[in-house]
Amino acid sequence: MHLPPDSATMRAEGGNASLTGVEHQLRAINHRLDLVLYQNGGAKGSAPAEPKEPETHMQARQRQERLRRRAARHANIGGGERKTITP
Repeated sequence: MHLPPDSATMRAEGGNASLTGVEHQLRAINHRLDLVLYQNGGAKGSAPAEPKEPETHMQARQRQERLRRRAARHANIGGGERKTITP
C-alpha cells in the first residue's frame, strides 16, 4: 500500500507499517532508556526485550477467534445446559 502510516486504512490494518516514523523513534528511545535503567540497576535478571511489533488486523481476528472457541469450549464443560446457582 502506498498510504501514509497515520491514515485510517493503515491504522486499521495494524502491524509495523501502521506506525509513523515518530512512533518508531519513540519506541526505540523508550527501549534504550529501559536498557540504561537495567544496566544502572546492576543488570540483574533478564534484559528488557525489544518492543513487540503491533499485531496486524488478521492476527487480531485470529486471536479473537481462538478466544471465542476457547470460551465456547469452556461454556460446554460438564455437558448439557448451564446450571445457575441460586443462593
